[in-house]
Amino acid sequence: MKPTKPIKQEHIEDISDQLNKRSVSQSFEIEQLREADKQNEALISMNESLGVSNEQLKLAEINFKKSLKEISDYKYALDESSIIAITDQAGIIKQVNDNFCKISKYNEEELIGRDHRIISSGYHPKEFIRSLWITIANGKIWRGELKNRAKDGTYYWVDTTIVPFLNEAGKPYQYMAVRADVTRRKEAEQDVIKAYKEKEMVLNRISDAVVSVDNNWCYTFLNDAALATHPLGREQTLGKVIWEVHPEMKETVFWDKYHEAMSTGKVVEIEDHFAPMDIWFSVKVYPSSDGLTIFYRNVTESKKAEQQLSLLNTALEGRASELATSNHELERFAYVASHDLQEPLRMVSGFLQLLENKYNHQLDETAKKYINFAVEGAARMRILILDLLEFSRITTAKKDHTIINLDELVHKTLHILQTRLDESQASVTVANFPVVFGDESQLMQLFQNLISNALKYRRDLKPMIELGFAEKNDAWEFFVKDNGMGIDAINFDKIFDIFQRLHSQSEYPGTGIGLAICKKIVELHQGKIWVESSKEKGSTFYFTIPKFNNQY
Repeated sequence: MKPTKPIKQEHIEDISDQLNKRSVSQSFEIEQLREADKQNEALISMNESLGVSNEQLKLAEINFKKSLKEISDYKYALDESSIIAITDQAGIIKQVNDNFCKISKYNEEELIGRDHRIISSGYHPKEFIRSLWITIANGKIWRGELKNRAKDGTYYWVDTTIVPFLNEAGKPYQYMAVRADVTRRKEAEQDVIKAYKEKEMVLNRISDAVVSVDNNWCYTFLNDAALATHPLGREQTLGKVIWEVHPEMKETVFWDKYHEAMSTGKVVEIEDHFAPMDIWFSVKVYPSSDGLTIFYRNVTESKKAEQQLSLLNTALEGRASELATSNHELERFAYVASHDLQEPLRMVSGFLQLLENKYNHQLDETAKKYINFAVEGAARMRILILDLLEFSRITTAKKDHTIINLDELVHKTLHILQTRLDESQASVTVANFPVVFGDESQLMQLFQNLISNALKYRRDLKPMIELGFAEKNDAWEFFVKDNGMGIDAINFDKIFDIFQRLHSQSEYPGTGIGLAICKKIVELHQGKIWVESSKEKGSTFYFTIPKFNNQY
């Protein structure tokens, strides 16, 4: 048999040169070439001893190159997609790829000859690292996640697989670590954990009890306030089915509403008495894709107070009805009495004047003085009765309100008071008033009384009176301002009570009913009246009337 040519050494060297790149696969491929060299030598030996044909050798060479190409492609893909480092059995770095340098921010020269402590973050405990080394030293593959520290001090996470390369004795002679950057995922996980802890902290601070259950009705969360109704405690309750922890809830409104929220995905609110605990609960159930979150609070005391308040309101309504009837009767009595008292009072006054006229020459000065006192008293009584009659007429007369041009009404009022204004030389400033809805005669009396008081209770100054208003959200706020003697703050409420006077009859004559009439008129128009004043600085009387489009 004709001997065939063996594979030349230069062919092997050419293949080796092609694979001699600075990458992670470099060492592995050289090992493969060495193994191939041994196989080639074996083939030469076989060729010499067996006389293999050239065609067979060429085919073997082609298959050999094809296998090396596939290995090279696999290693290239691994090198490009992963972070690779190869160390010896002592952990000293022999080779790293570009991805390792990129993520660690060290160059190759800084890494070769060093161990992985150069990128240690100090995050993992010694027991963790010891377990890793025991695993790979025993020829087993280790998988896990590592937190490393880059050259610039930043941290990064890698999902790591460390593969031991074993010698003929089955002992590791080097290790290949294949890593993938999972920093973003770990940061996202940390953000979720942080958000959960913040949520837990907030929920533990609120007064409401909060529990969460998953779609299988198992507890996933209880805040501190919820422990009051979960005597097993947090650790013993989590993971258990709510109906097992509280079987007494079955066939109650809470059972029905919880299932309704779970099935419909809609928020449910409950307020009901839970008989097994004798507690009233106010509950809000919020469904989500993960299950239900339930907020609840014990409202037993408020429900008892509410029931007591309801009973009290019923009693007050009855009492108010009785008082309304009584007030109506009193108002009617005051109207009738004030009307009927006028005639006998006129008789008393008339007969006293006849007595004085007929027997004047027989009466001494003392008797005449007594008669004058009696006549003056009767006159004051008549004025008081007329004022009382006017007050009663306001409260008893029911008139339909109409649209009123308040600007015209105010000017009519000033015309009525023109004589007194001229006598006092008063200066009056009037705004352009709006249209309101009310009783014309009552509103005219209201302005007349307030302006009359400004003229009556003046200082030794020329009276200055201002009539104006301001528009509020749902009402008109009117005011009558003067520069008179003013009022002490302690009397602000007193002056609106009937028959309440701050001055003697000799100082300022009157009955003390004018402002009481003003208050009654404003109340009948669903408004309120008040005063702002200080001594010797004048007074401003305010009153409100609802806007036309918001009333009746």
